[in-house]
Amino acid sequence: MNMAGWKWLFLLEALPSLVLGVAILLYLDDGIAKAKWLTESEKNLLARNVASDSAHTTAHMSIRSFLGDRRLWLMAAIYFCVVLGQYGLTFWLSIAAAGILASSSQFWSLPTALLGGMSAAAGIAAVNCFANLAGFFSPAIVGWLNDLTGRSTAGLIFISAAVTLGACLVFLVPARSVNR
Repeated sequence: MNMAGWKWLFLLEALPSLVLGVAILLYLDDGIAKAKWLTESEKNLLARNVASDSAHTTAHMSIRSFLGDRRLWLMAAIYFCVVLGQYGLTFWLSIAAAGILASSSQFWSLPTALLGGMSAAAGIAAVNCFANLAGFFSPAIVGWLNDLTGRSTAGLIFISAAVTLGACLVFLVPARSVNR
């Protein structure tokens, strides 16, 4: 039928899902009241239970009361401590990676915010150059520090210091208004 093999694969994989979806729509009953396999007393009992559950939930579990419940915060604190104990360094490294990735957009916006024309292009090139140099030399420096000290914390401290220095340098950029 003039279709590539991968297109046939997608079509054949989708076909059972489509057939099953239509069959379920035709076979399943739409709500408790229309269920043919329940007796009238079972339908009434289920309808009452659902109504009382939703009324109870609405009355007693608003977002404000849920977030204000001290038991929730206690369970969250206990869970946080358990996760921190299990994943310790991994957790903090994930937080650091999220911060580093989120802050990279600030570095890319600095050259165009502070410079104009060809200078902005040169600033973007400088940011790209330093990023590539850091990507090239950082693993070697971290490995050398780890070998020198015999522990991996030296490399992590180096990376942390470099990121902290970069953040401090951003704060040293003079604030000026850009009228465009």
